[in-house]
Amino acid sequence: MARLNRKCTRRGVSLVEMSVVLSLLLTLTLGAAEYGWMFLKSEQIVNAARAGVRYAVTADVTSVAQVTGSNSPAVVFLNQTGIPIHGSTVSVPTGVTPGSGNAVTVTVSVPYSDVALTGFSLLPVPETLTASVSMAKEGP
Repeated sequence: MARLNRKCTRRGVSLVEMSVVLSLLLTLTLGAAEYGWMFLKSEQIVNAARAGVRYAVTADVTSVAQVTGSNSPAVVFLNQTGIPIHGSTVSVPTGVTPGSGNAVTVTVSVPYSDVALTGFSLLPVPETLTASVSMAKEGP
């Protein structure tokens, strides 16, 4: 009879060990997926800022509204990549002053909650993903 109890006890220990290991593996898997997704979305935001500044430095762009409007390349890029624009901001802190050689910076910010994959709350993630890109203005 004692032998049967030892066997059942071992089976119970195995079950407890498996549940601990599986919960750790699940946490690691969700963490890897969430951070991979975060890096993908971060790179897409950098590309949106790059598209916006490439447009902003052209000679025919004379106002910030052209760069931040709903038809601007940065906003179109965000839409194409599936990033919601309702909470996102596209800004041009330097302005788009005409004249060759003037630096133009475009900044794109997106709340991380808008692009989160799992929303797994145990992982530290930033509140916003932000990218800034600068280029020199083209033209006369």
